[in-house]
Amino acid sequence: MKIFKKSIIILSLITTFSCSEYLEVVPDNVATFDIAFNSRYNAEGFLFTIYSYCPSQANLGSNPAWRGSGEAWSNPYQAENQFPLVKGQQNVSNPKYNEWDGDLFVALRDANIFLENIDKVPDLDNLEKLRWVAEVKFLKAYYQFWLLRMYGPIPIIRENIEVGASVDEVKISRSSVDDVFAYIDELLLEAIVDLPEQMFNPIEEYGRISKPIALAIRAKILTTAASPLFNGNSLYVNFVDENQEPYFNQVIDPTKWEKAKLACSEAIALCDTYHSLYEPINRGFVALSDSTLNKLSIREAVTEELNSEVIWANTNQSGHTLQNESMPIMDETVGASVAESVQRSFSPTLASVEMFLSNNGLPINEDKTYDYSNRFDLVENSPEDHSYYIKKGYPTVKMHLNREPRFYGSLAFDGSIWYGHGIDSDDPAGSWYVQCKSGQVGSKVNHWQYSGTGYWAKKLVHPKTVVKGSFSARRYYWPVMRLTDLYLLYAECCNETDNREEAIKYVDKIRMKYNLPDIVNAYTQFSNDPNKPASQNGLREIIQRERAVELMYERQLYWDWRRWLKIDAMLNQNIVGWNIDSKTAEEYYIPIDLYAPTFSLKDYLWPIKEQTMLKNSNLVQNPGW
Repeated sequence: MKIFKKSIIILSLITTFSCSEYLEVVPDNVATFDIAFNSRYNAEGFLFTIYSYCPSQANLGSNPAWRGSGEAWSNPYQAENQFPLVKGQQNVSNPKYNEWDGDLFVALRDANIFLENIDKVPDLDNLEKLRWVAEVKFLKAYYQFWLLRMYGPIPIIRENIEVGASVDEVKISRSSVDDVFAYIDELLLEAIVDLPEQMFNPIEEYGRISKPIALAIRAKILTTAASPLFNGNSLYVNFVDENQEPYFNQVIDPTKWEKAKLACSEAIALCDTYHSLYEPINRGFVALSDSTLNKLSIREAVTEELNSEVIWANTNQSGHTLQNESMPIMDETVGASVAESVQRSFSPTLASVEMFLSNNGLPINEDKTYDYSNRFDLVENSPEDHSYYIKKGYPTVKMHLNREPRFYGSLAFDGSIWYGHGIDSDDPAGSWYVQCKSGQVGSKVNHWQYSGTGYWAKKLVHPKTVVKGSFSARRYYWPVMRLTDLYLLYAECCNETDNREEAIKYVDKIRMKYNLPDIVNAYTQFSNDPNKPASQNGLREIIQRERAVELMYERQLYWDWRRWLKIDAMLNQNIVGWNIDSKTAEEYYIPIDLYAPTFSLKDYLWPIKEQTMLKNSNLVQNPGW
C-alpha cells in the first residue's frame, strides 16, 4: 500500500517538459537522472513514479470504459459533458480521453530511462535489481497495451531517442498491431522470469507486480490480440502504412487463440495457488441468510480489500468516488447538508439491467419459464420469498423478480433491500431499502444529484460504507483483474479452439459460486434453445453474456465489446430508464428513452490530435478521422 510514497518527489525531478513534447523532443536533463540513480532510495522512488502513471481506472471522469459502453448513464445535468463517446462528440481538434498526448508516452520514456540507468545504483542488491527491472518491463508492456487498445497501431518505444537526434529521427512512425502485440509479449515474457510469485510483505507491497499478475495480464493481452478487432479485421483493409502494408492483419489467424489459451492455462495454474473465488463469511455472531451471502459474493469480490479473488488491485486508486456516485440516500434522518455530499448519479441503464440472468441461469428472453413479454408489468406486492431482495409487499415490476444473485448484489432500485449501511443483521424487517419515487427519501431533490434511470450500481459500494453524520466510505483499492475475469478469458479461448467441454467447466465454476445451475442443465431444462451450448456460436454468446454479467459496472465491458466488434450494436439503441419523476408505481414503471447514442466504425479507434499530426508527417491518422 506504500508503493507510491516517494513517487511525487521523483516525479517533480524528471517531468521537466510537457507530455505532448515526448515524441518531438529528446530529454537532456542528464544531471537529474544521475541524482535519481545515485542511491537505492532515489531509484526506488523512480520505480514508484513509473507505477504512478497507471491509468485512472476507478475515475469516472478519466476512464472512457465507465461511460462509453452504454451500461451506465447519469442524469441530464451530469450527462451534459460526461458521455462524449456515447454522444458522438469525439473529434480530432481536441480528442476526448487523449492518451496519445498524455502521460503514457512519458511513462514509457521514464521506463526506458530506468532500464538504461539502473546498473548505476551503487547500493542495490542484484536480486532486487532484477525484480525492479522486471516490474518496469511489465509496466512498459501494460502501458503500450493500454495505448494499443485505444489507438490500434502505435509507435513501439523500445528505447529513447538519443540526445542530438535529427528532426527526421524524432518523427517516429506507427507499427502494425501484430508487431506491437509481439513486442508487448516479448517484454512480458522477460519480466515474468524475475517477478516474485508472492510478496514477502503483502500489506506493504500490495499492488506491486507479481508473477501471477503478469501471467494473468498476459492472458488478457493475448486474448485481445486473438479477438476480431485485432485478428483478421477486414474493416481496416485500406488502413495502410507508408509502404502500403495494412496496420491490421487481414486474415484470421486461429493460432492466436491457441497461444492465448495456453497463456490463460499457465496463468490459472499459478493464480489458483494464491487466489480463489471469493466466499463471503458471516459477521461475528450474526448469521446471514444464503440469499444475502450470495449477493455479497459479487459485491464484496469487488469491494472487500485484500480478498482472495483479486489478482491485481491498483493501490493508487480507491473506490471512494465510485461509492459516492453509486449510493442512494435511504436514511430519512440524514440532514440536507449530508445528503448533498453524496452525488448518487452513476446510473445503470435498463439495457444493462436486462443483461442479468434469470434465477435459472439463462438470459430472461431465453428462459421459457420467464414471462419476458410482460416483464414491465406491475406487481402490486413483492412476494415474501423475495424478502431478502425486495421490501416485502412493496410494488415492483416482474423484471425485478426471479433473477440471479448477481442481479440483486449488483443493483439497487426502488424497493430493493440494501444490506449493510451500519446494520450487520440482514433481517428483512430491519434492513435498509431504497425508496426513490418522487417525494421519497431517495428521489430527485435537485437537478444534479440523483439517478437518471432509477438504478444504482450497489456492486461498487462496500457494505460498511454509510451516510449518517457524513458520507463515510469504507476504502478499497480498485480491482484491475479478478480470478473470474481470467476464468472467463480461458473459457472464451477454449471455445474458440473447439474445446467446449473445458470452456463450460470454467464458466460453471463461476456459476457455482452463485448457486446457479450448470450451463448444460440450465439450457436442457429451461431454455427455448436447449442445444445452444453444443455449438461454437451458441457457446460464444453464452460466454460473452457471462462476462457481461460478471464484470458489469467494472469498466470491462467497453473493452470487451470493442474487441468483439459488437459495441456498435450495443450503442445503436436508446439509453432507457424509468419515469423517475412519478409518485405512483403505475406511472414510475414506464420505460423512458433518455438518449439516442451515436456510434460508427471510426469510433472503434481514437483519433490522433490534428496538431500532433501536423507536427509529425510520419503519422497516419486512424480511419474516418
